[in-house]
This record gives sequence, C-alpha cells and structure tokens, in this order.
Amino acid sequence: MRRIALLVVCLGLFADDSLRAAASLTTLHVFRGTDGNAPDAPLVLGTNGSFYGVTSYGGTATNTACIGGCGTVFEISPAGAFVSLHSFTNNDGDDPRAGLLQASDGNLYGTTAFGGPFGGSGTVFRITPTGVLTNLHTFRGNDGIGPEGTLIEGPNGILYGTTAEGGPSTPGTVFQITTNGVFATLGGVDQPAAGVILARDGNLYGTTEFGGSSTNCNQGCGTVFKVTPNGVVTILHSFDKSDGQQPKCVLVEGSDGNLYGTTSGSAFGTLNCTNGCGTVFQITTNGEFTTLHAFAGPEGKLPQAGLVFGNDGNLYGTASGGGAFTFGTVFQVTTNGTVTRLASFSGSNGGKPVAPLILGPDGAFYGTTEVGGGTLGDGLGTVFKLTIQTNASATITCVLSPASATNNVGTTHTVFAMVTSNGVAKAGVPVTFNVTAGPDLGTTPSPTGKPPTLTPTMARPASTRSAPPVSAPPARPPRSGSRPTASAMASRICGGPNTLAVTAPPPTINPAPLATPTAPARTICSSTSPVLTQRILRRYSYSASRT
Repeated sequence: MRRIALLVVCLGLFADDSLRAAASLTTLHVFRGTDGNAPDAPLVLGTNGSFYGVTSYGGTATNTACIGGCGTVFEISPAGAFVSLHSFTNNDGDDPRAGLLQASDGNLYGTTAFGGPFGGSGTVFRITPTGVLTNLHTFRGNDGIGPEGTLIEGPNGILYGTTAEGGPSTPGTVFQITTNGVFATLGGVDQPAAGVILARDGNLYGTTEFGGSSTNCNQGCGTVFKVTPNGVVTILHSFDKSDGQQPKCVLVEGSDGNLYGTTSGSAFGTLNCTNGCGTVFQITTNGEFTTLHAFAGPEGKLPQAGLVFGNDGNLYGTASGGGAFTFGTVFQVTTNGTVTRLASFSGSNGGKPVAPLILGPDGAFYGTTEVGGGTLGDGLGTVFKLTIQTNASATITCVLSPASATNNVGTTHTVFAMVTSNGVAKAGVPVTFNVTAGPDLGTTPSPTGKPPTLTPTMARPASTRSAPPVSAPPARPPRSGSRPTASAMASRICGGPNTLAVTAPPPTINPAPLATPTAPARTICSSTSPVLTQRILRRYSYSASRT
C-alpha cells in the first residue's frame, strides 16, 4: 500500500484577555425617581440570568418619614430590561445601602440602614425574585444600628453581616442570622462600612472605616479585622494614613490566599487630594500588609468600593472621583500594583461609582453609579456595562489525527485546533478552518467549529523522475500458492499539486478583541522536502486448480 508523509501545524495570533485594554461603557438604565434614586450598592447575578439591585432612595412610596422615597429593589437584564420589584415604605425598611444576596434557597436577602416596625434602626429582609418582601429582623440599638454591608451565606446556610453602629460594647457589630430570622451578635468592631467575606480558612474578614491607631486620625484611620465563627475578633492591621485611611470596602480573597481591598483616602496628600486619594492594598490572613498603589487622581481617586477578580487574574474596581472628567473611573490593578484606567465617567454616562463591579457570564463587568445619567447628566444614577477589548496574543495549534508521521493513502485524517490564551487552554471555542489542497490530496470542506478531514489519494512522482511500472500478474497462475511481485518507486510527495495548506482564522472569544490578525497558512510540506522512497508490495493470490 502506498504511504505518504503528512504533517499539519498551523499557528495563529488573535486578541484576547490582556493587560492594556480599551473599554467601552454602555448605560443600561438611568434612574428617574419613581423607579429608584442613588443606586449605591453592587448588583447580584440571579440564577435566572438577570441582575438584582437596590436604590437608597426613590420609589413610589409616599411616606413622609422618608422624603424622596425610601428606596427600591429592582431587576435588570444584561440587555437593560428593567423591572421595579418593591418600593420601601419605612415601616418595612428605609435606605437599602447594601447589595442583595441570592441564597441557596433561591430567595434574595438584604438590609436597610434605617426603618422597620415601630421606629426601628434598620432591618434584614427577604424578598422573592418576584418581589414578595418579608421582614426577618429589626435592629433596636443594642444588637446594632444601620446595617450597610452586603450579606454573605456560610456553608451552614447562615447569613453574616455588619452594622455600622450600635451593639453591646462597640460602635458596630458583626452578626449572623438564619433565613428564618434567628439572630445573634458575633462580635463588636468599630464602624464597618461594608460587609465581611468568608475566607477559605473558615474565618470572617472585613474592614472598619474608623478605629485603630488614633495618632494621625482623631477617630482612628480604620482597620482590617478577623472574626472566628465563635466570635473572637482580632485586629490584623491599623491604618495610619501613610498606608491609607478609612477603608469602606469589602475585601476579596485571591487564589494566592491573600486579601485585597481599597482605602478611600490617604497615602498622603497630592495636588488632587488634600487628604490623599486613596490606596489599593494587599494583606495576608496573618496581617502582613502591603500598599500596592496610591492613587493620584488621573487614574481615579477616593475609591470606596471593593475589588473583584477578572477572568485574567487581575483586579477591577471603581473610584468615586478623578479620571478625565472628575466623575470617577473604572480601573484595573494587577496583584503587583500596576494600575490602568479603563474608563472615565462624564456625568451623562453616570458619576460617582461607589459600589463594587460584578463580572457577568459574558465576560463584561456590570455596575452602578450613584448619580448622573441622561444626555444632560441629570439622572439619579445608572446601571452600566463595561466591555473590555484587549490586545494580548494567544496561540492556535492545529494537529493531525492520526498523528503518525506516515499514513496510508486513502486514510482519513482530522485536523484539530487547540486554542491557548495566556497559557490557559480555552475549551469550546469554535474555529473556522479554510483548507486548500492539490488534486492529489483530497479534502472535505469544514463548517465553522467543525474540524476538516484530509484524505490523501495518490502521491505523484516528482516531475524529474518517473516511477517504474509495477510487474503485471503472470499470464497463467501456478498450480497452487501465491506469487509476490514488488517494485521500488521513488516519489516526491511535496511540491506542485501535492501541496496542502490549512489556515485557521482567529476564533471568536468574548470580550471582542481590538484586532483579529489572520492566522498565516501553514503548508504541510514544501518543494524542498526530501524525496521519499517507498516500496510498494502487491500480492496476488490464486487458488489451486486442476485442468
């Protein structure tokens, strides 16, 4: 049987997740009052694919206890379809400043900083995805005042949160509550402005806006703390202005086990910020602290929100001020502290983002701004989408199967593409193959996402050489047995009509790349390939016969 050598390798470059990026902001919704006012909290992605959020003010309630509305709960799709689910009335809560949590039971849980039955000091509530609200707990002072942080759910189904003031001994608490409303105070901390996270070591970690060292700040510059499940509180770090002050953020844990966050002021004054523009920091669960970046203004200033990790391993956040228009920014920061401004808010597309971003399933980031929106910037806050386009390179490697160096003529081979981006394999990415071949190498066209098949037919001899004919079978068969005949044939399998090229254009990966350079064609062999000498053996078999 005739055999020819086949090798398919194709390499391509395309744009994908990267360091330096261009980002585009899309306004999904502008609040106008009756649908909400001042969305200060982060969004949460529901199991139905929609986002849920709250506004601190606005709504349709007319209760005089909260002029301008007591706040709302809303649902919004990634495309911007908006539904108002609930307007608070003060009796069921007022001023929801914290984001919602969708717990394992499918319901949404949140807090209000004020209100509740009989003049409460804030509430914990449950609301179904369709808008049915139930009050679970009303704060009265000794158990806390003014919950402002987003709740989290522990592995035991218990919810954890914070209050900014109140408590039995300190101005602020960490608490736990079941989804049925059974409440307990875990520990006291000094005025936390955000919620806690449950780290992989099983402990809770958070920040306080005040407290800690009072050397450079009258009420203390703020702290990072740890709380065990039994309620033992440990201060891991006290800020002193030189490394930041007044952290208002929720922490985020990285894959490296470190915690990351921001401070809303200090590492000392700049021309843009008398009391400092704020910082990004890293801290271990043992309290080893590192300032990663001190803001100066152009990249943003006064970040109040926590950070989130992107698919590329970098951190993303918002700054409430600074940028090209002074209305705030969205930025990227590496775990080594390199900051890149991605977008600036101008007023018409929103302003003063104070809530963390959320990474959507489409690779885009979603968030809120407290003010702005509309052509004149006269909106009462926005929901926005940030799409990042990047310029990093990745590799498409095409391989032949079977992968043997020599394969039988007539055997079908399949070309497979393996896409790697930043060293990480990308599964399920459709690649379009464009296959061209000479008449002596059969091909099967391939639709998008399907690997092409290549079926070699006949390896022609080189034009400078002719193949000796194969011996014909004998005119009369022998009485029995078989007779082999063989002939050596030198054949050049490359060059001329036997050249086969496979090209793999860049696949589509979200977010959309800035540029998509075409992958160069790779030829399986060239006219400079060595002559391959093949020995063809034909065997003719005859059955014994008598005449």
